[in-house]
Amino acid sequence: MIDLARRIDAALAGLGFPRDERPFSPHVTLGRVRRPGRNPALTDALGSATAHEFGQMRVLSVSLMRSELGPRGARYTALATVSLGRPVSDSGH
Repeated sequence: MIDLARRIDAALAGLGFPRDERPFSPHVTLGRVRRPGRNPALTDALGSATAHEFGQMRVLSVSLMRSELGPRGARYTALATVSLGRPVSDSGH
């Protein structure tokens, strides 16, 4: 994912889009907490989870998402989806 993000960033820079100065951090958002400081146990659990690896998964496609934060939470819209190649069968063929 990091290599793919680097290649996309370079291609967009070639089209005149500014590079994002923040380093890319591949992630899966499981949920959002509006005020984590209100619950010290939750704050500690979220902080300690960032250092853990939770496993691997096969990614078959990537979607470019628009994230719009509003008073009722985040709203996500898929702008484009690209397949990352053909799936490999479980039988190894």
